Amino acid sequence: MTTYVSELDVSLTAAEERDLKQRGFNIIDGNLNKGAGGYDIRLWYKNGPSAITKVQVSFNYEMSVGLTKAGYTKIEKDLNAGAGGSYLYIWFLKGSGEFDTPMWTLVSLQMQPMKLKSLQVVGREWPVI
Repeated sequence: MTTYVSELDVSLTAAEERDLKQRGFNIIDGNLNKGAGGYDIRLWYKNGPSAITKVQVSFNYEMSVGLTKAGYTKIEKDLNAGAGGSYLYIWFLKGSGEFDTPMWTLVSLQMQPMKLKSLQVVGREWPVI
C-alpha cells in the first residue's frame, strides 16, 4: 500500500515532542523559530494512506478565513510562540484535484528568522507564500 505524508503537527515543548514521537510522528530536523528567539519549534509528519497536497502559512485573520473556506486544516500552534510578532500558523490540505500533488516525504526545511521560507519534499519544493 502506498503511503504519503498524511498528517502534520508542531511541537512547542519537550513534552509535546515526546507525545508526537509516541504517536508515530517523524521529526524534521530544524527549528522553525531559529534566529527569532522564543521556543524551539519543530515540525513533525506522519505517513498514511491519505495525502497532504498543499501547505500554507497564515499570519493574519483574513488569511485564516480564506484558508478555512478553502478546506485547509489549521495546526493550532503559533510558530512565533515566545518570540513575539504576528501569530503564524501552518495549514494543510488533502486535495484530490488536477493540481494537487501528494507529498511522499518531507526532507528539509529552509528557515529565515521569523519566516518559514519553504518546505521541500522528494521531487518538489513548496515556497511558503
